[in-house]
Amino acid sequence: MTRELSRGVIFGVAAAFLFSCGNGLIAAFSHQIPTNQILFIQNGIAFIFLLSIVGKNRFFEERPSYIGLYTFRGLVGFGSTFLFACSLKYLDVVDATLLNMSAPFFMVLLGMVWLKERPSHFIWPVLFLGFYGTSLICPPSSNISTKGVWFAFISGLLSALALTSVRKLNQKNESPIKIALVLLLFGAVLNGSMSAFNWQSMSQLEWQLALGSGLCLSLNQFCLSLAYRWTNATTLAPIAYSVIPFTMIINALFYSSAMGLPEILGAALIFLSGILAHRISLKRSLA
Repeated sequence: MTRELSRGVIFGVAAAFLFSCGNGLIAAFSHQIPTNQILFIQNGIAFIFLLSIVGKNRFFEERPSYIGLYTFRGLVGFGSTFLFACSLKYLDVVDATLLNMSAPFFMVLLGMVWLKERPSHFIWPVLFLGFYGTSLICPPSSNISTKGVWFAFISGLLSALALTSVRKLNQKNESPIKIALVLLLFGAVLNGSMSAFNWQSMSQLEWQLALGSGLCLSLNQFCLSLAYRWTNATTLAPIAYSVIPFTMIINALFYSSAMGLPEILGAALIFLSGILAHRISLKRSLA
């Protein structure tokens, strides 16, 4: 039990890192290319890459058993990624990621109501510790775009619904690979049908960035599915905050955004919240 919990935490952190890398690549060219076109390329590349690893026979032989739940997962996942990509047109990638961090709060609530999980009373202070860390790293600026704020915040809510539905599918013993592939295929088809009306030509560099973001997305979805197989939404909620320091580091390395003392302290608090969440869940599993 404890080994599975540790695996879930490790894959949750890996998913957060890959999510940050993918967002950093999208932010590099999101102002020039239509959102649907970016997401079509990203989801399409991710689907092809992941399918090439697991083999097409395995995917097509294991057809989804819960069509309604898969459809719901696909719709809210599509809405979350689309709105987040839209927010990047109005906000800095760190601002957008911070506002998207409403997801962990919703994840705990959905875990209680939908999945019938009973979180520890100590998880709420841990959640607020992680949120306080994000506020130290990037307090929303006074001139922040209202439209971008709403895009990022609603994206967080839809993300929580999508991630909780992954846990629900795992409870029904659905394959993590199948969950990830169906989501990617769903996103590619929806975004592809919408981007056909306003397609724009892309430079070689933009294609390379799209390829990189697609690879990050495929690995992100695979790690998420495994994380939710081995642990619960309550444990992974604070760990999701690790997206923020990862994003800050990527922003500092590639976009010349320096990290000061508040940012470093905030990153430390976020990682502390993830460690505490792991310890709380570990004690409950041993009780």
